[in-house]
Amino acid sequence: MKRLKQIVNELKLTQAGPDAALMREFIFYSPKMPLRMHQEQLIAESKQFSLQVFDTYFTKANLIVNCFSW
Repeated sequence: MKRLKQIVNELKLTQAGPDAALMREFIFYSPKMPLRMHQEQLIAESKQFSLQVFDTYFTKANLIVNCFSW
């Protein structure tokens, strides 16, 4: 959560035109929280795979998205 607070403070300081990379980091920030038992079981039952998608707005590069199917 410390990093999230840093990102928010940086965005507040750059209200006129925030950096695209900083906005992307804020939008896709994922706090590291331990999974609960039922969440672990659900993930264990899934078929896991990755998809590659092109990010036309921020990085202009291929991104790997982790996917789950049941």
